[in-house]
This record gives sequence, structure tokens and C-alpha cells, in this order.
Amino acid sequence: MTNISINEIIGKKTLIIGDVGTGKTRLSKDILEQMIKKYPYNITVVDFAPEQTIINKLKIGGKLIKSPTPKIRILNAEGILPPRLLAKKPEEVIKYSKNNNKIIEKIFGDFLATSSKVLFINDVSIYLQTGNFNRLWNVIQKSETVVINGYLGDKLNNDYNTGISLREKQMMIKLSKRMDKVILLGKDEFFPETNIKINGVYE
Repeated sequence: MTNISINEIIGKKTLIIGDVGTGKTRLSKDILEQMIKKYPYNITVVDFAPEQTIINKLKIGGKLIKSPTPKIRILNAEGILPPRLLAKKPEEVIKYSKNNNKIIEKIFGDFLATSSKVLFINDVSIYLQTGNFNRLWNVIQKSETVVINGYLGDKLNNDYNTGISLREKQMMIKLSKRMDKVILLGKDEFFPETNIKINGVYE
């Protein structure tokens, strides 16, 4: 696990990426807990992840926080489904992904109506499978401090040739190039598209 001081996060846009099981949610929770303790800012947690579960021997999901506090507003995207793990055919992959985006667009609308200084987004990659990158970036720009996590790896590749895995990867790499700080967790290797070594922090 990469140890991150909250002082490195304030005023910046930070992206945490890695494969399944590399600790993205856990690190995001740690940063959120530090934020709650040290800074009296208004915080919004936008959570796209399902409750933690095991599907096909993979532990997926996990919410950042269970209950709101006076400092924290939680916008949970209820009904999100992992297309690649649940679908049995291409049509279901597309159906689940588009339904996810409808749910997420409503959440984005709620946030844009009343934004906050600090924004956490849990599992953003599920939106980028078919979602609008510019819409996401508009949301990100509304807050001074942003911490986002998302999937970037090779364990979830079976998309029945629908192309959502490739698009998700392309959009996550595009997002990483716009962020102030990228935290990569996982194997000691390179993603050719970014030429950034995993398991470190880069600005």
C-alpha cells in the first residue's frame, strides 16, 4: 500500500488506479478518513461501487462510507451492475452498461446542482465503459480537491467483444493524463500507453 499524506491531496485532482484487488478502495477510504479528521471542508462521496461481493472468485466492490456525517454527503448509485461479470451474452453487456450510465447521470446531475469543495468518486471506470468523458470532467472541475479511483488492469477482459473494456481503458488513461496526481497500485510493470511504472505516485 502506498502511504499518502493528506497534505499531498488538498487542492489537487488525484486518481487511484489498478487491477482488481490492489487496494484502490482501501486507500481511498484511508484518504477520506484523514480528510474527515483534519479538514472541515464540505465533502461529497459519489459511489458507483456495489456492496463488496465475490463473483467468479473475484472480490469486487465495496462502498467508501456507509452513513453520511455533518461533513459528508453521500450520493450512492443504487442498482449498478458489473457488466463483464454478470452478463452471459453481448446484448446483456451493453444493456447493463447503458443502465449503469442512466443511474450515474442522475447522480452527476444531483452533484452539479449542489457541488462541494471536496469530491470523492468510487469506481469511476464503470461509467467510462460507455459514458461521456466531457460530462465526467465537468463534474471533476466543480471541486477544488478531487480523489477518484477506478479499474485499470487485465483481470476483467471478457466483454463478449462489445468493446467496453478497450474504451474503459482508453478513457481511464485519458483521465490519468489530466489529473494532477496518479497513484498506481499493483504489479511492477508498465502500461505502454502511459509509460508510468505501477506501484508508485506520479505528478
